[in-house]
Amino acid sequence: DGCGKAGSMQIQNVSGEIALLSRSNATDFSNKPCNYAKKILAAELAGAVGVVIMSDQGVPLIDVNCKGIDCDLPAFIPATMVTYSTGQSIISRLQQGLNTSLSFVDTPTAGFHFGIDCQ
Repeated sequence: DGCGKAGSMQIQNVSGEIALLSRSNATDFSNKPCNYAKKILAAELAGAVGVVIMSDQGVPLIDVNCKGIDCDLPAFIPATMVTYSTGQSIISRLQQGLNTSLSFVDTPTAGFHFGIDCQ
């Protein structure tokens, strides 16, 4: 779920990749609540070039923001949240060995936040 320090069992093999993390509220390696800022920063420290957070089943999407002191150590990689069904689709494609690419948009475009190429 991304709530561990780099090199821990929770963050592996993400160097140069986009990490897919769960939204689930968990605790980090020091038993403190793990929020989105901590998840993204942990993935960045483990070498990820971006983060996709998969929402929990039946839970609506929300903005992925930092709060309070967690904003003092900002991540410098893009991050977004997708629905549970979209996350499961990504997992399924990866498990099948299908090419899956994701790109982040850095210019405002109405109704378009990121794209997943399923070709």
